[in-house]
Amino acid sequence: MASKKSLIRSACIILGSFILAFAAMAWFRYDIAAQAARAQLRKIELNRQSNLAPTLAILRNDAERASVYERRLAGLLPQKDALIDFRNFLEALAVQRRVTTNFAFQGVGSGLGQGDLASIPFSLEISGSLANIQGLLEDIEVKPRSYLLALEDFDLSAVADGYRANFRGKLFYKESTTQ
Repeated sequence: MASKKSLIRSACIILGSFILAFAAMAWFRYDIAAQAARAQLRKIELNRQSNLAPTLAILRNDAERASVYERRLAGLLPQKDALIDFRNFLEALAVQRRVTTNFAFQGVGSGLGQGDLASIPFSLEISGSLANIQGLLEDIEVKPRSYLLALEDFDLSAVADGYRANFRGKLFYKESTTQ
């Protein structure tokens, strides 16, 4: 009977050892799979980060180049308060071109927000010879000056002493950053 008990005990120990070994192998297998998945995720993340470095360098370079253009564009546009001088600027050019002008702002300016590009509508009447009217338009629209404008609509008609041109357009400015 003692040998039967000893045999059952030995069988239980062996069976328990097998169960424990299988449980340990299953746990190690799961742990190894989890660690392999984490290592794979780390590898993907490191690969992504290593690809970000050249992209970041390109973006920094592009930002530096864009800031140069941004400063140039900001220098082209006057503040809204400086638009008061546009009438004097226009009159000086009109005297040079031997035409008469009648300029008026139409309404209030509109923009996208603080520090952004904004515009104010205007009307302009020019009277004189066709060549002089054309010359004045080139002076204010084509040649680089301190004002940026867009002519949207015009009407040209012959009058007794030459031509009269009526224009509607927008004068652009930089909205003030301090309000």
